[in-house]
Amino acid sequence: MKQRGVAANTITCSALINACGKSKQWEKALDVFREMKADGVEANIFTYSALISACAKGRQLDKAMQVFRECQSAGVEPDAITYGTVIAACEKGKRCDDALYVFRQMRAKRVDANVITYNSVLSACDRAGRADDALEIFEVMRQEGVTPDKHSYAAVIGACASGGKLDEAMATFRVGSRAVDPDPALYAAAMQACAAPGSKHAGDVPAIWREMRERLPGQNPGASIAASCVAACGRVWQALVVDLVVRRARQPRPRALAEKVALNLPRPARDPAA
Repeated sequence: MKQRGVAANTITCSALINACGKSKQWEKALDVFREMKADGVEANIFTYSALISACAKGRQLDKAMQVFRECQSAGVEPDAITYGTVIAACEKGKRCDDALYVFRQMRAKRVDANVITYNSVLSACDRAGRADDALEIFEVMRQEGVTPDKHSYAAVIGACASGGKLDEAMATFRVGSRAVDPDPALYAAAMQACAAPGSKHAGDVPAIWREMRERLPGQNPGASIAASCVAACGRVWQALVVDLVVRRARQPRPRALAEKVALNLPRPARDPAA
């Protein structure tokens, strides 16, 4: 900046850091930040938020967390945008504990979170299979008057499915499928819960599949969702459902996919009287 004759001040430095972040040049963003500190230019919340975002976009989560801590140490209070950026970075980095820690710190400071921030925390719980935490955050979300969207419901269902809270997963699905305009991901999360070990809900899969096809007639659910449906069937005698599911998903090699899934299905129990 000095070489170009540009006066270094908080506004210009923050704008430059933000520009570096948008172009995914996190190292240059840090260079600008170090230069402004060396020149005695004060950083404000916009500066720190831009730098955290730049590090997050560069997948430098440790550096993003370091900047966040430095922001607090400098006496600059994070705002909703700063907290949301840090939590989103933790979610992308699969750091559920950090996401929950920052979110709870945000609440302790009485900074309001929007649906995007809540979804980041819930998604972090989903990735980590943290069912209890997801249910707790979801309840807080509703108590605070933040309306859950389809991403909120899908994340809670997914966390419960991975965390063994299968009844809670299905209860959340039943509410969510009526409360929001669903997408394939919401139905996929429900079928994941049906397919989970020990689930009592495998029999719900055909109805969930039919509902998805009726409510989303123009959307191709894709191979992963078809596979969730097939896995949830879980019995060789349901091969007809398997074939129907795969063909309706319009996969290029339905027979190959059906055969691949069939290999992983449990064998039917042998009749003791035979």
